[in-house]
Amino acid sequence: MSRAAVFHRAKEPLQLVQRELPAPGPGEVTVNIEACGLGLNDWHVAMLDALPFTPLVPGCEAVGRVEGTNRRVGIGPLATSCGACAACRAGRHYRCAAATWHGFTKNGALCTRGNFAEQHLVPLPDGGDAAELAVLMGSGLAALAAVKAAGPAEKLGVFGLGGLGHLVAQLADRAVYAFEPDPERLMLAKGQLTGPVALDAAIVCVPSAQAIQRAFNLLKPGGRLVLAASSPTGRIDLSLSALTAREVTVVGTHLGGPELLAELLERRPKPVVTRKKLDDAPALLYALRDGGFLGRLVFEPG
Repeated sequence: MSRAAVFHRAKEPLQLVQRELPAPGPGEVTVNIEACGLGLNDWHVAMLDALPFTPLVPGCEAVGRVEGTNRRVGIGPLATSCGACAACRAGRHYRCAAATWHGFTKNGALCTRGNFAEQHLVPLPDGGDAAELAVLMGSGLAALAAVKAAGPAEKLGVFGLGGLGHLVAQLADRAVYAFEPDPERLMLAKGQLTGPVALDAAIVCVPSAQAIQRAFNLLKPGGRLVLAASSPTGRIDLSLSALTAREVTVVGTHLGGPELLAELLERRPKPVVTRKKLDDAPALLYALRDGGFLGRLVFEPG
């Protein structure tokens, strides 16, 4: 048996259920979950007009142990890829047109036990805090990809200091100009710079049209706008004349390949996590939209 938090219908609350877990299919293993993070993207999936399938288990960053072996593994957003296309052959499986995703087109890890394709499970050492490692599997990898995309910008702005943005600020390895309305979250960017500034690059870590517009307005001519936050319904609206006249480069980033993940695990940033029990997940769904917690919301069995 397994306990899981599931969506039975779009735009309805999470529900805790007891489910009979079938034997793992070909290429799958059963994983006992130690910790699973949830973020704003999980909220946006829940608020779609229709879910890809139901019941849907959210959660695309987790750590657990393979049943029967006790091997510790990380579970990231990417569930499966074809393995044969040009993107997969280059190690960029996250660009595969046939990719499936945990918490969206495959069941995620907000559960006590689940079956997962072994293809993209990440071998992890026994040491280390499970909740912090879980955050690195998704938010951490996305944060490092965004920092790489920004390049060696002397004046770097980070917009949004939530679960993703506070890791961007850590991985930037420099003081950043932090833009965050919540003063408690703002403190997560230690050594942040303040004052009016023209930015060489800006990393937007919230799926907000207003934040994107503000970042764009603060960029120098020739600056770089990095969009790191994902939303299945988000849109941007930038002036084409301003975009072309100022020669701003707009870059979307998502995840990264094995090399980037290896670098992330070697550098091991320390995520700020707000720990809750799996039983608390239904009551905290709207906290993903409203904030009210620091860092990443992480659920542990209990």
